[in-house]
Amino acid sequence: MKTRLFICMVSGLITFEQLVHGETVWDTGSAGGDSTSTHRQRIGVGYRMNYNVSTKFNNLGGFTARSNPGPATGSAVDRTYDDGFNRVDVSGNAGGQTWFWGYNSASQVVGDSIVMSSRSSNGNQGVEASDDPQHGIEVTYNLELGGSKRWRWGLEAGANYAALNITDNRSLSGNVTTISDAFALNGVTPPMAPYAGTFIGPGVMIGSTPTRTVTTTPGGATILGERQLDANLFGMRLGPYIELPLSRRFAISFSGGLALLEVSSDFQFRETVNIAGIGTSSRSGSSSEDAFMAGGYVSGNVSFQLTDKFSLFTGVQFYNLGTHTQEANGKSAELDLGTSIGVVLGGSYSF
Repeated sequence: MKTRLFICMVSGLITFEQLVHGETVWDTGSAGGDSTSTHRQRIGVGYRMNYNVSTKFNNLGGFTARSNPGPATGSAVDRTYDDGFNRVDVSGNAGGQTWFWGYNSASQVVGDSIVMSSRSSNGNQGVEASDDPQHGIEVTYNLELGGSKRWRWGLEAGANYAALNITDNRSLSGNVTTISDAFALNGVTPPMAPYAGTFIGPGVMIGSTPTRTVTTTPGGATILGERQLDANLFGMRLGPYIELPLSRRFAISFSGGLALLEVSSDFQFRETVNIAGIGTSSRSGSSSEDAFMAGGYVSGNVSFQLTDKFSLFTGVQFYNLGTHTQEANGKSAELDLGTSIGVVLGGSYSF
């Protein structure tokens, strides 16, 4: 798949040239001129640089809670926390109390209650990166169809290739969500921390119905790692062109039309998320995809004629091909080709 489209594009250019070969004379008088000119065909080869191509890496971060505080209501519920637990004892938490509970630190005793917490972080961070310019090559074929001494027009076809490598290893941060449940002591003095009661008891009893508070700490999670998208871009364009001679050697031309692109890409990532006092969570993933994209382009060129057959040219192309999104283990890489720019430097041969 990585080379199939490029081979087809080059073959298409050759076939296109063969279909029109042999038709060598057009009368351009009706097109505004007063003379008959020989059809001119032109093959160009150029070095190509792509700009304004970026990738947004999405759904970064994420720290799944290591405990389960359960629902915000209910007394006979097994609840676990990062710093304790409040579970159903042998009595089924009769009277809304349990002796099957535990906690880790004296700081959790707040007034006449014990507060237990569960922390997590959503994987919703994103970062955009680019690798301008991307380097490649382009081959073009122009068939002149008419015009006059002051202007010429025809069809233009092009095939191009570029390699893309976008890597980002910036440190990021994510929000931390903390669920804090307070359980009533009902006037009793809790055992010294750390403490863990048992299912069958007996033991000190506390309330089993929580009073819940949910808070968000911006930037409470640290995200470290690397995200990378490698891609081979095989493109083709086809459309009409118009060329305006400025002098004996200089000319400008403009074209526009259909643009096609095959993207053969590899996306991979690795990351470690840390929440202070809780721990770290690591994950990685990779995927490979082939995608086909279609859009449009406009182009402008300036050429300098060295001899009757050889010319040098430079040009700028503007493409709108949309976006390509690729996923791996819950993360995604969104390649943006909506406003990409191609700069070409090369030479051409007319025949």
